[in-house]
Amino acid sequence: MEITEKIKDKVVFNLFQELKRLGVSQAEFARRVALRHGIKFDKSVLSQIKFEDDRNYSVIKDASWLTLARYYRCMEDQDWETVDTRAYLSVQVHLKKCQEFGIWQVLCDRAGIGKSYAAKEYERENMNVIYIDCSEYSTKSDFVKHLAGMFGLARTGSIDHLWREVTDEILLLYKPLLILDEFGDCAESVISLMKGLYNKANIGNQMALGCYFIGADNLQKRLEEGRRVSKRSYAEFWSRFNSRITHLNYNKKQSLFEQELRKEIEAIVNANLPEVLKDERDKIVEKCVATNGYVQLEMKLPYKRCCSRKRRRLEKIKCMSRVVYETEELFQIGMPAWCLSTVFALWTSYERPGKIIIYPAKTDEWAVVELRDTRLAASIVDTIKEAILHKESKPVKTIQI
Repeated sequence: MEITEKIKDKVVFNLFQELKRLGVSQAEFARRVALRHGIKFDKSVLSQIKFEDDRNYSVIKDASWLTLARYYRCMEDQDWETVDTRAYLSVQVHLKKCQEFGIWQVLCDRAGIGKSYAAKEYERENMNVIYIDCSEYSTKSDFVKHLAGMFGLARTGSIDHLWREVTDEILLLYKPLLILDEFGDCAESVISLMKGLYNKANIGNQMALGCYFIGADNLQKRLEEGRRVSKRSYAEFWSRFNSRITHLNYNKKQSLFEQELRKEIEAIVNANLPEVLKDERDKIVEKCVATNGYVQLEMKLPYKRCCSRKRRRLEKIKCMSRVVYETEELFQIGMPAWCLSTVFALWTSYERPGKIIIYPAKTDEWAVVELRDTRLAASIVDTIKEAILHKESKPVKTIQI
């Protein structure tokens, strides 16, 4: 996908918003960004992209722009209007209480009802919140190293030593909150880490850290089974959260749950479906209800909107193509060979540039650019003072394929 300057500007805005929230130096923030994403990023990069008037976009590679854009959710096709569903509002309230009062809480409920989306939104909009998808970092080593990277710590040495450094960093934050999504996928060694972290964060009558564990129904079953067979750390873990294992207030009966889900999905679709896709509304709703969740919705709507935009763009291109290629004028522009870089820059600046042919001129160190695009020809002549224009009438030969 093309990373436009509009997307890059959104990334820059989010970078400096995060820097402001963290309150660290630019050098320290750049170090954290580099380690977190595995990209080349330092203080000088921030200086070169800070001001919009002379922003140097080339200082960051397109692959790195894409990584940052996905992290900050800046891609144009990801525009999304949040709807206050039951799951969204409930999770937001839980997270706020956990962060404010250092509460440790476990949420277990059906898959696909928007738990993860609500948690990610909270993390994006609040300070000192750390979100981890445990399905991606399920082992002890991966989990600890990922957290270390988020704090800009060198991921070397023993895992236990690194864990002590990570937890020290977390507890230095003001009212930190750790959100562990898909916690049911974690290895048992990660559960042991959480038990130790609970003890470390417990300073007298208050907790120095809030923690929110999210999982589907299987998480509670796993915790109950672990306690029943006396697995290591499960009894201690369960004793800390037994009174705070939460279920969202959806109806347990499948038919009634589907009715509730349908109403919420319809509200989300109505808020996010573009006008050109109104005919597909019922089909999208039915698909999401059938799969019991919002995951299909988050995947399908952006995809549909992207396809719609591409169709409109293609129609526009076809229209532009007819205008450009129906001309019977052939432009031949002579110029010094060193000016060709300017030609390429002008050529790529168009959304759908016309075909150009370049060949050596009879004069040494000169070249000829041949094209039919009137817009590009005008731009070349206006930009390159040395350019010499020759125009002749030469009908286009169309070959049917």
